[in-house]
Amino acid sequence: MTDTLYRIGEWTLRPEAHALSCGEVEHRVPKRLVSLLQVLADHAGQTLGRETLLDLVWQRRVVNDEVLSRAIAELRGLLGDDARAPRYIETLPKTGYRLIAEVSVVPAESPASTAVAEAGALPAHADPSPREGASTSITRVGDDVAARTGAPGRVGAGVIGGGAVALLLAVLAWWGWGRNQSRESVEPVETATTDWTPARMAREQPFRSGPDWARQPRFSRDGRWLTYVVGDVGSAERSVVLAAADGSASQRVDAGPGQVDSPVFSPDGTRMAVIARHEGGCVIRVLVLPAGAPRELTPCALGVGGSIEWSRDAGILFTAPPKAGRGAGVWAVDADSGKTTQRTDPDLEDIADTLPRARGDGSFAFLRGPFRLQKVWLWRPSGAEIAFDSADRITGMAWTADASSLLLATDRSGFPALHRFDLADGRSELLGGRGAATLDRAPDDSLIYEQRRYDANVWLYAPDAAPRRLTESTRYDSYPDLSADGRRLAYVSNRDGNGSVWVLDVHSGKEQRLALPDAVAWVRPGWFDDGHLVLTRYDAEHGTALYAFDLAANRLVDHAIARGAGFSSEVAGKHGLVFGLDHGAGAGMQLVLRDREGDQLLPGVRAVGEFRADGDRVAWQQRGHPGIRVRDLSAADADDSAAGDVWVPPHDDGSDYFAWTLVGDVIVYAHRDEAGWALWRRHLDGAAPHRWIDLLGAPADAQLSVAADMGAIVVSHIDAFHADLMRVPPR
Repeated sequence: MTDTLYRIGEWTLRPEAHALSCGEVEHRVPKRLVSLLQVLADHAGQTLGRETLLDLVWQRRVVNDEVLSRAIAELRGLLGDDARAPRYIETLPKTGYRLIAEVSVVPAESPASTAVAEAGALPAHADPSPREGASTSITRVGDDVAARTGAPGRVGAGVIGGGAVALLLAVLAWWGWGRNQSRESVEPVETATTDWTPARMAREQPFRSGPDWARQPRFSRDGRWLTYVVGDVGSAERSVVLAAADGSASQRVDAGPGQVDSPVFSPDGTRMAVIARHEGGCVIRVLVLPAGAPRELTPCALGVGGSIEWSRDAGILFTAPPKAGRGAGVWAVDADSGKTTQRTDPDLEDIADTLPRARGDGSFAFLRGPFRLQKVWLWRPSGAEIAFDSADRITGMAWTADASSLLLATDRSGFPALHRFDLADGRSELLGGRGAATLDRAPDDSLIYEQRRYDANVWLYAPDAAPRRLTESTRYDSYPDLSADGRRLAYVSNRDGNGSVWVLDVHSGKEQRLALPDAVAWVRPGWFDDGHLVLTRYDAEHGTALYAFDLAANRLVDHAIARGAGFSSEVAGKHGLVFGLDHGAGAGMQLVLRDREGDQLLPGVRAVGEFRADGDRVAWQQRGHPGIRVRDLSAADADDSAAGDVWVPPHDDGSDYFAWTLVGDVIVYAHRDEAGWALWRRHLDGAAPHRWIDLLGAPADAQLSVAADMGAIVVSHIDAFHADLMRVPPR
């Protein structure tokens, strides 16, 4: 196949190689951006509307205008273009985009194209220097790194059958529609060379081990000193430790009252900043080392987690309290004057931007999204954009020495571990370090990270019986779901590597491990009927998909039920299957009802976090709006309006629901009060909540499963926890 070359202004695009070059600088470009630039180049000088571009590039997969805007911004960054004074891509407000640079197309094997490919020199009119307002990307060239600017309704017709099996077959018949909605995969391309490999991670060594919880390690800028937090797992008491980088000469630092977290050194190493949380508030404190009195600097966001960064050029980066109608964004505060400056501004109330990490060139990485569904974003003076388009739980990150990659502590592989994410091509690689959480890299390129080990098991509770432990692994057993008759339990475990799915006979204790093909993880099993489960598959290349599993045959039913980002599913009795579609960048899912007639978007049910279904009802949490909303699917107006929805307010202390489910006309949920964790019940008729059954521990995930007669409840909770520090030596 001939590789056609496009000369676009000063740049050369080689679509087959996913390469965009200018002189000796070459960007590896994701497939979607290659396709977008190629379409613009094929129509150079013409204005292409947004709808036209979405049709040509994404074939109208489940994407929206934001996806196109983000892709245009990424292209401008690669080309060194400026939207305010464009030389390449011009925006025509409310119309579309136009490529205004000169374009020529030549076959790769022609003499002209060979000369272009081999010359490697900039034309005389080229201007390779960064321009004010242009975005910046880091690209490896040989052994060097060069910074360059760089409507609701029915869908189709279904298959009609009788009974639950016929309904399942009807559901499966619609897999083709879902396949067309699949998220575009990124084809593999060569990555920048790096010393951060699984072989290097195999050299890790224990750094600190003790009965307490050691976490959030950070090095000083010169690498001579180390700080971290220690605390008792069972209490909120924390202490900040200051030590030499080898762990010797450690001493406690008085960082003031409250729950102290996230210590970080100033760039010159003479001061330290911390987050201090106390009842009803959060504040950034600064103290002079080694024993200066702590000074309160500015309020921070309460209840969002994350950490802080002390940047040489921007001051202290932190998550500030949200403004009315907005999420909690990253702000910068000057440690001397206390002057604050906003950096990011999420537009959803329950979204927080956390964990800022400065890159050293004025930009910084940060996380955006709800808990367990976070994406890596990159902030530059020209704006913020997604750097890593994945929705995972991320607990820590650090830049590599050349700033071309991020080291991430994430559960992307189905269990917490360290990954390397390459900004140039968007690929991630599992390095190792199982259980990794917070981390930092030293100037000598050694790494220190917090390693967490959980023992979470599934327990059976009953109103008039002692709790009974159902699973016996020493890993993490989670997301339990009882069959309709209460005899069998489906759950997820990482006892044998990546998340696997098991079915347990509650009475005999006999277990069956499902024969599933490889994936990043299989999660959220749910009973469709007595013989079938519905599972969510996470795949690094294709995103997420729903599959049905035949227990008698011990295999997947052919083809995915549906594909797309952010799937989860619930069986809604005779109404069919309810599943969540496209959680996006934290915007929440839309709920879809699939029955014999096809797919119907439930009107008004958007921005969904967790949802449950039972019989004729579906219940969901809407992001940015506390409480639970319940809709009767059998009501006459269920397809037309939300007028008949029931709203269940938050708990009396104002806290929202974490682990909950819907059983008939009752919400059952886990909640902690002064007496500890317990199961509570709350009727949809507005009656006050009732404390029901004491729990032995905190829920490990958001899932509860309750038998229809409420005679049995299963929940996974954390039975043991350890956290130590591990070190990877320098090269």
